[in-house]
Amino acid sequence: MHDGHDHTHGEATETDKSKLLLRFTLDHNTQHVAEAKALAEKLETESRAEAAALLRESITLYEAGNEKIQAALHKL
Repeated sequence: MHDGHDHTHGEATETDKSKLLLRFTLDHNTQHVAEAKALAEKLETESRAEAAALLRESITLYEAGNEKIQAALHKL
């Protein structure tokens, strides 16, 4: 350990790899949420209210999942 950290330079630790994967997953999911929101708006303009409502419910679940992923990331 030196300078306040204890990893080997040039090699990612398993924790580093986990953090990268969680960040990637979070970014990926965030993109899906944005796409789903746009699609829900489109469905609403097409008078497809039931489909839009179901999609918005799924967005809520995605966002809740993203919060859990963010919390896991902070624990690392």
